[in-house]
Amino acid sequence: DDIEILCINDGSTDSSVQIIEEYAKKDGRIKVINKENSGYGASNIAVYANNSLEGITVYGFTLCHTIWGVLSSVVLYRILTRRFNERKAFNLALVFAFCSLFMFYSTVIIRDIIICFFYLVAFDIVDQKFTMSGIVKLLVLILIVWGIRLYSGLFLITFLCYYIYKKLYNSSLRHMAT
Repeated sequence: DDIEILCINDGSTDSSVQIIEEYAKKDGRIKVINKENSGYGASNIAVYANNSLEGITVYGFTLCHTIWGVLSSVVLYRILTRRFNERKAFNLALVFAFCSLFMFYSTVIIRDIIICFFYLVAFDIVDQKFTMSGIVKLLVLILIVWGIRLYSGLFLITFLCYYIYKKLYNSSLRHMAT
């Protein structure tokens, strides 16, 4: 009796939901959480929200979205201050923050604001001076995002390639100049 079994239906298209729901009717320890397909990361958030927020998963998703949206805005502000004055950078980051509230406010695409954050961090790394720790950070980001969504992780490989290309290109220009 001291066990709770959570079964998350992440948009399943087969008959597994009906099978699990039949078991849930027979055993009160089994809970079924039905949600639209949103990937592995969002499913974990649903479990966390169910356990920590007494089953109120909408609040869990909203909290997660807000945290990632704020983090993304902070990283974007950092990037923009290299290109614009602080006031303009703040205004642009603020527009991004408000847009993220409306564009990413969905349980289906909650992982997209998380991936957006990692893309911004990758861009921040690429936008700075080349270092070996930058390569390591990009590789870690690739692995993290790959775990969230495969093709988004593959896209981050382009950041790594550009980062290395930029270093080689600048090195060859300096070599040709001497």
